[in-house]
Amino acid sequence: MQRKRIMVRSLILMVAISTWDVCLAESTSVDLFTAFESAVNKTETIPIQVKITDQAKELADQAFGAVLPKVVGTFSDLQQQIPTGIQGSIAASAFPSNELTTQLNITQPVFQGLKEYANIRSANENVKYNELLTDQAKITLFQTVALAYFNVLAAEKDKEDLIESLNQNLARVAELREWYLIGRARIGDVQLEESTIATLRAQIEADNVAIAQARYQLATASGLDPQITLNKDPTKLPTKVRDLNAYLNDLERRPDIASLRSQIKIANEGIIVARSGHLPTVSVFGDLYPARSGELHDSFWDVGVTLSMPIYSGGIVVSQVRQAAENVSVAELTLSQNIRTVQNTVRALHAAVTMGITETNAYIEAAKTAKDNYKTQVHDFKFGLVTNLDVITAMTTYLSTVQTLDKTFYQTIYAYAQLRSSAGKLPKDLGDEF
Repeated sequence: MQRKRIMVRSLILMVAISTWDVCLAESTSVDLFTAFESAVNKTETIPIQVKITDQAKELADQAFGAVLPKVVGTFSDLQQQIPTGIQGSIAASAFPSNELTTQLNITQPVFQGLKEYANIRSANENVKYNELLTDQAKITLFQTVALAYFNVLAAEKDKEDLIESLNQNLARVAELREWYLIGRARIGDVQLEESTIATLRAQIEADNVAIAQARYQLATASGLDPQITLNKDPTKLPTKVRDLNAYLNDLERRPDIASLRSQIKIANEGIIVARSGHLPTVSVFGDLYPARSGELHDSFWDVGVTLSMPIYSGGIVVSQVRQAAENVSVAELTLSQNIRTVQNTVRALHAAVTMGITETNAYIEAAKTAKDNYKTQVHDFKFGLVTNLDVITAMTTYLSTVQTLDKTFYQTIYAYAQLRSSAGKLPKDLGDEF
């Protein structure tokens, strides 16, 4: 009996702990940076690029191995028939019926037209290039998560505004019905209010769809549960933004720009590799024979030098050199194009943030004015100074102003997140940089 009571108490305790964990998980909210950390850990974007970088490191090891000696061991056991014409003669010793050979060959490349060292430098630069691409992938992932994150907040805020307006209209239509019964309002006033309520409910349903889509986009980008609660408290605009030139000066730190400079270095090494086709190659080799049969049974080693001199290849090498030079030109033009594109993007983002802050502050004042006007219209309607249409117009203006305010706010905060990350460094917060 006592044992059963202990088991029941243990079961109740386990259920209580499990329920507490679930409640705690549901009540936990995440901010933008937590969502980004989840994206780094739970999505495949970064691990794929890391694996590509690991492959580049292996290629660098292979390039270095090309200048090291090659050692090959060979064992052969040959059984052959002695030609009938020489059986029993002195010449038969040159054709033993059993020939055993154990060989250790060592080959050392001495000169390969300098392409071997160009390949090493190119491979090491390729590792750096892929590491920079990994950094850039993190920045791109951050911007993707930020877009999805703020889309969710914007859609949910729009729904909150609509629900607030709906509640105001529901209260007002109830009031109008009472006034209609005592002759202080027309049936058209009630119907107009009911039409507005129906429209607001339809807009709320549309927002529900937009929220669901935005949340699934965030879940795809971050690996979070689509129903996770987002933290809205730290979402605010900066009070001041750095000068545009400060952001433009930081562009050289961007991983994508640095990676393009690495591409130019790799392309330049390609010219050296191509030119090596005009130069000779030299290698030395040696063989050791621990066991050997036949006429050379007492010869235990040999050494040699191999020299290969290209004479004519139909102009292929010359064409390869020109092609490598064109690769350098393409890499340089790509860098120039990307720098110009990034500069224009940063200028546009900086303008969007600075003007967005001003515009948001203006809409805050406009929303206050529109709200005061709506309250005045409601007050005056009770005394017959304005019509119900005036009240509806004031309410619509207030709702439209608030929606525009929220839209402008989230567009600006997302542009600020992009601007902060455009300097090639992931921000730790979206507060002031000063």
